[in-house]
Amino acid sequence: MTTYHVRFVKTLCDDTGHQHKCLQAEIEVSRARTHARAVRAAELKFQRVKRIENWKTYADVVEVVD
Repeated sequence: MTTYHVRFVKTLCDDTGHQHKCLQAEIEVSRARTHARAVRAAELKFQRVKRIENWKTYADVVEVVD
């Protein structure tokens, strides 16, 4: 099985109005059979750790590296 690194990223503006990607968390998923399953497992873990119902509360996008 492939190991996936799933990153949760939020885009924020600085005081000059420029946008920057801010890493909120990176979760390693090592027991997923597919890309989609790795993302779902990471979403659930992120929500559990942050104690939130939806990962989009803290992040805008999910990036995956396998």
